[in-house]
Amino acid sequence: MSRSRNAFTLVELLVVIAIIGILIGMLLPAVQQVREAARRATCMNQIRQIALATLNYESAHQELPIGMNIPTTASGTTEDEMFGWSTSLLPFMEQNNTYDVLNPNPSTSIYLRATHPTDGPAVIEVLQTSIPIFQCPTDSSAEILNRHRPANSAEIGFIAKSNYVAANDTGFARPKREPGTMRAPNGAFDGIEEKSLAAFVDGTSNTILFAERLYGAVRQYSNMELSGGALQFGTRGIARANDTHFGCAGRINYFDALADNDIADHGVSSGHHGGIVVAAADGSSHFIAESIESYYTRNPGVVQSPSSTAEFGSWERLVAIDDGQIVNILE
Repeated sequence: MSRSRNAFTLVELLVVIAIIGILIGMLLPAVQQVREAARRATCMNQIRQIALATLNYESAHQELPIGMNIPTTASGTTEDEMFGWSTSLLPFMEQNNTYDVLNPNPSTSIYLRATHPTDGPAVIEVLQTSIPIFQCPTDSSAEILNRHRPANSAEIGFIAKSNYVAANDTGFARPKREPGTMRAPNGAFDGIEEKSLAAFVDGTSNTILFAERLYGAVRQYSNMELSGGALQFGTRGIARANDTHFGCAGRINYFDALADNDIADHGVSSGHHGGIVVAAADGSSHFIAESIESYYTRNPGVVQSPSSTAEFGSWERLVAIDDGQIVNILE
């Protein structure tokens, strides 16, 4: 009389384990793709919301917010830290209380300082409070990071980061005018003037307002303080336009974090595979491949800006608001 078998043999168990392992190996890439798709969708939604807040600001003021509040009073110095475009947008992003605490009014204080005897602690708390809409989900670095600042500075060292920077120039990000020339930054935001959408002669759907920068792409000094990572509310000084802005220097996803003249500090980068998320001046968001043609991909290793619009690639044309070279790739 035969006896029925109720258990797996060792060989059968090993076969089942092997099959499960193969199935998991096949499923993991699909799971990772789904997760990345979700992160990209979140990032695209966030940068679109920032762009829409900018358009609401423009509708209320008939101009875009200034990129960085450079002081015009006698008390202003090159070491004072400026509030940036993101602070101006706070009332249009349901962040009125944060805006009121910072109080970026030129008649009172336009600096990222926290030295007021009464308001100082409240300002510090705000500057070190991260706003989720400014954080790309692909960036795993800490939300509050130490910023590089001059030695013996009285300013606070830790401030909330941002992963979104404003379009400033087709070369390096800079506050006002290129040394030795009269050319002002030709992107949507700078420290000279507030620009209106009427100045976007290339069309709002063909011009970029914002893009990403990944903290892992920027330079770290020996004391691990960061240089070039975007700050949430403003800049470390007049010359630090790259704290809130980006230029086309280098190329998309240019990672050279140890270079002495690190153009990654001024460019754009992301944790999304193969490219970055951007927002156009019509309020739409898009994904741009890192392989997009540019002046810097055609001239690898150069550290100067294009000398004329004739040298622009598609990337520079998307950033310049009035170069007359329309690129229809934001679809």
